[in-house]
Amino acid sequence: MKHGAPFGPRRDGAATAFVLGTVGPVLVLVLALSVIPMVYNIYISATNMSLYHYFDYEFVGLENYRLIFTSPVSDFGTVSAWNVMYALFSIGLPFIIGVTAAGSLKKLPRTAVAFTLPILILPWVVPAFITVLVWKGLFNYHFGLINLALTSLKLPAVPWLLSRGSARVAVVLVSVWLGVPFMTLLAYGILHTIPEGVYEAASIDGAAPSRMFVSVTLPLVFRRMLPVLVLGFSAAFNNFTVIYLLTAGGPMNTENIGGAGATDIIISHIFSLTLMSRRYGLAAAYAVIVFLVVALVAAGGLFLLRKNRGEAF
Repeated sequence: MKHGAPFGPRRDGAATAFVLGTVGPVLVLVLALSVIPMVYNIYISATNMSLYHYFDYEFVGLENYRLIFTSPVSDFGTVSAWNVMYALFSIGLPFIIGVTAAGSLKKLPRTAVAFTLPILILPWVVPAFITVLVWKGLFNYHFGLINLALTSLKLPAVPWLLSRGSARVAVVLVSVWLGVPFMTLLAYGILHTIPEGVYEAASIDGAAPSRMFVSVTLPLVFRRMLPVLVLGFSAAFNNFTVIYLLTAGGPMNTENIGGAGATDIIISHIFSLTLMSRRYGLAAAYAVIVFLVVALVAAGGLFLLRKNRGEAF
């Protein structure tokens, strides 16, 4: 021990240097690419920076936030309500469909699973922007394959991307299409970790298959997938790609007197305010609100995760 003592500080110094050398660059990147822009965005949200006050902008405090929450021409209420609905549908429906599909796959022979599973995850393999553009063509009112099929069956064509209700259904359908493969693959793995004794006990108690799915399978899989669902909700809440490529926030919504479209979520509305209206201070205030919402959701998910950490199947 006496001979090894002089090398203790050297080892500590080498370990510290190794940590700083590996973690240090990451911290610098996070500081440069995340923290500093975030602080700058908070600062801009407290100014009147716009196209007409780009260099001579002034500090206005919480005025932009007041406009968002109280101005009669603000679309924050309608846009945020639709944003939450869209995120919930975009993560909730793929979860339910994915668990259902995974349960069905579990009952198939391995040879059938080896053939079926790759087909199910194909939409996940194709780049999202290509998938969205393909769906945009399918939803075309005059030449889309969906409406051509409907008219061939003597059914009326649906204005998928031209009316408020059908456009919202369309963006949710595309988001579900993109999310189901990942949820199915993840749920399929989780289902194999659930002991068969759990289902045997439920069967002895007289539970029907549908009852076991609702009361046993969904809660157990949900508990294991909670971190993924929280991250998925955050991603869906900011899913600019699907909204912009499919509808560009449209069609116009007469209820939104502030200019937001029927399918605009907050992030796409920020895009419009930034690049079209050029109201940078107001757009920055919206971005701060989105950050706070996502942070609260993530904090709530971590709380639930820690609360259920000690629970087993």
